[in-house]
Amino acid sequence: MTQEEFDANVAKGVAAALPGAMASALPGELAKAMQNEEFKKNFLGGVPGQTRKEDEVSKGITAARFIKTFAGSGGDLQKAANRAKGMYPGDKMLNESYEKALSATILTDGGATVPEILSQELILPLYTKIGVTKLGGRRLPMPNGNITIPRINTPATVGWVGENKPIPKSQEVTGDVKLNAKKLGVLVPISNDLLRSSTMAADEWVLADLRNVLFVEMDRSMLYGSNTEYQPGGLATLLPSGQKLGSSSTPFTTTLVTQLWGILGQANVQMISPGIIMNATFESYLMNLTTSTGAFLFYAEMVERGTVRGIPYAVSNNCSFTDTGTYATSYGDFFIGDWSEYLIGEQLPLSVEMSREASYISNGVAVSSFERDQTLIRVLALMDYQIRHTASFIQYTAKLATS
Repeated sequence: MTQEEFDANVAKGVAAALPGAMASALPGELAKAMQNEEFKKNFLGGVPGQTRKEDEVSKGITAARFIKTFAGSGGDLQKAANRAKGMYPGDKMLNESYEKALSATILTDGGATVPEILSQELILPLYTKIGVTKLGGRRLPMPNGNITIPRINTPATVGWVGENKPIPKSQEVTGDVKLNAKKLGVLVPISNDLLRSSTMAADEWVLADLRNVLFVEMDRSMLYGSNTEYQPGGLATLLPSGQKLGSSSTPFTTTLVTQLWGILGQANVQMISPGIIMNATFESYLMNLTTSTGAFLFYAEMVERGTVRGIPYAVSNNCSFTDTGTYATSYGDFFIGDWSEYLIGEQLPLSVEMSREASYISNGVAVSSFERDQTLIRVLALMDYQIRHTASFIQYTAKLATS
């Protein structure tokens, strides 16, 4: 056996054992991710003697690699591009993004703003698990930080008119929908050891950090944002009381989804992008619902097609759910409607800046990123949310026990 063959075999053995060993020492979602077969496959792809196809690297991993190489180069885009080619020569999407950025960006002191074409590549992986955009929420550019969309609240009326009789006058009642950008910002301290590493495990760490601090809050505010000066309004805030049905004591019935579909249809909702957003506990509950003969009501279509009564659904654990300690009395929210009516105004989809000298506050104590050998990454987004017609959505609260 040659030295090269020996090294390759050792590397394969380490790669096979490392995900399980690291996962046992890591909490939460990252531990689960490291047990995922796709992750193991991607990890093995970086071992000498193995090849990894480009389509096996997700956009999320590419986003994490961009953050790593950009931050590790101190915000110098040319250095970052060279670093990316050296660390990830096979990541075509990453290197093409840097080429586009270099042709469209002028750097300034203190960092760089991610150019629009690159920001889309970077923000999409963070959006994918947000129910609103998954079900068809519409993104609108807001170049000046605001946008006003005219709306007809009440249409003109028509009627039959007799011969030589005057046609009655009728006038539309108009209104508008206004969006004004609100700023979402996060600081993410990342170990420079991770930035210097080109392993898949390090990429997963960076991606997990970004998702945990950014997309969770975006998802929550899309559903329950307070609609105040500094925070966008979510569905629960924007909907009038007439569109909020059920209660903590209202039992979920097996025909409820169909009934709500009928209410929306009666209100002339077009249902261009119909969908339901629910909590993971609600999803599990629906999957386990059976008929009197023991046949599952929704399980097959939920698993095979991702629908409930033929309506697509998405899961968000930001959907309110109250566990009373008794399964039969626990209750929560779900939202059903036409998600093409949900507007996401964007002035700045994503901006990334970094510093190796700045300090941040952790548990009330100032921490130096320089002293800890960290890079402090600041992510900013400017956006707002609105609904074109409130009749297009229903927020329903129900307890899990059926009647």
